[in-house]
Amino acid sequence: MHTYTEPCTCPEVPDRIPLQLGKNQIVGIVEPTPVPGLVVAPRVGRDIVTGQWRFTGQWGLFHVASGCEVFSGPTGGAPGHVRDAAVFLGKYGIDWTLPTAELCDQYGFWETVRAVATELAMAVHEGRPLCPKESSWRCCKPAWQVVLRDIHGDEVEVYTDLTYAEAEDVAVELGMAHGLHDPSQPRGVVVEVTVERGADSEWELICAHPACPEVLAYDDPIGPVRLADRAVLEEMATADEWRQIDARRWLCPYCHPLYQQG
Repeated sequence: MHTYTEPCTCPEVPDRIPLQLGKNQIVGIVEPTPVPGLVVAPRVGRDIVTGQWRFTGQWGLFHVASGCEVFSGPTGGAPGHVRDAAVFLGKYGIDWTLPTAELCDQYGFWETVRAVATELAMAVHEGRPLCPKESSWRCCKPAWQVVLRDIHGDEVEVYTDLTYAEAEDVAVELGMAHGLHDPSQPRGVVVEVTVERGADSEWELICAHPACPEVLAYDDPIGPVRLADRAVLEEMATADEWRQIDARRWLCPYCHPLYQQG
């Protein structure tokens, strides 16, 4: 749910293929992408002391037919960055299943690779998806409120609900609890229970990953957190291990490990 590499959308490829690393070739474990001919694999390098291959901490995008990495040089990143790059490359009509010579002869091949490499480098530097949502802030209509009032019309207590049906149920329960439906019961402080729209619009915080539906929510089944005060939402998001990537966007706890800042 939180990546671009859902098994149902990825073409069948072996889980290990020969990878070309300079003059050396090793068999590497790979992850398919939605683009036929492209796979994600851990970047490895040879230890100058032991001569053993080791994981560098970065991931790369590889061409299956040749085993070569698509982006040469330092361009690489966390798994999310490289998966995003594959999706971007898949939008330009290039056939990545071709052998290297035919692949490179396709119109606009090198311009496309350079353009996506630039976007990838920026995303790695900023620790974000290549094409995040415009904003993590989603404006919601004011919540429904159940308002309890005294004989003077002053508010005694206010309960907030997301839907009118929920608010109506709460109003009925509170009315019964305060004896408002039974004329034989003595009146207490509360003499009126009403259902009203709140005065202020509220906000939800959503994940900036373009394919992630995650919304900042309470731990219980109440649902998404909706508040008028963004600052409180930001404090709650930080406590729940969301990560802010810029002034308008946040990544949820499931997505932000996929986009570690380079």
